[in-house]
Amino acid sequence: MFTPGLYAIADADHTPDVVAWGNTLLASGAKTLQLRAKSWSKSEITRAARALVTSAHRYGAVFILNDHPEIAATVHAHGVHLGQTDMSPDEARAIVGPDGLIGLSTHTIDQVEGTKGGRTAADYLGFGPIFGTSSKAEAGLPRGAALLAEAVRTADIPVVAIGGIDASRLQEVVAAGPFGWAVISALTGAHDPVTAIRELSPSP
Repeated sequence: MFTPGLYAIADADHTPDVVAWGNTLLASGAKTLQLRAKSWSKSEITRAARALVTSAHRYGAVFILNDHPEIAATVHAHGVHLGQTDMSPDEARAIVGPDGLIGLSTHTIDQVEGTKGGRTAADYLGFGPIFGTSSKAEAGLPRGAALLAEAVRTADIPVVAIGGIDASRLQEVVAAGPFGWAVISALTGAHDPVTAIRELSPSP
């Protein structure tokens, strides 16, 4: 399993050079990195993912690819993250193998409940958006920290919070008890990635 705490996302739609940015995040101390490239072709994603897998190994980090299990398997990513309308975790498991991490986005307690008791091959759940976010236009209304805490209590696999999380809101998120918290904008908007990662990675 990946390291608890900060789950950094390098989003191709929010940075002009996602590979360079991913490398910066890894060099700055991120121990989990996801590549998200919703508008890219599969060939573009494959090239970027291959480069970031190499970097993740160099820095001792976990690399997760968004949306594409077949590319994740091809480039030997550590795992893949799926949305509610993507391939099912069970189908993805047949592609990434028994050791690949599989994440699944959830937005309601009913969706979290539906993953319990081994009813999904997912290893962890994303839950959100916790707060308002500009990083995902389709994210929907904020769920809030109280609903995050309920999701954590309900789930029987780790939960990663996502959506509008920055250093000023981190304490509220951590208090809800998630395994980790995924961040895009609070990193891309930072003047100093090293400082931002440190602020978003509080000591246990």
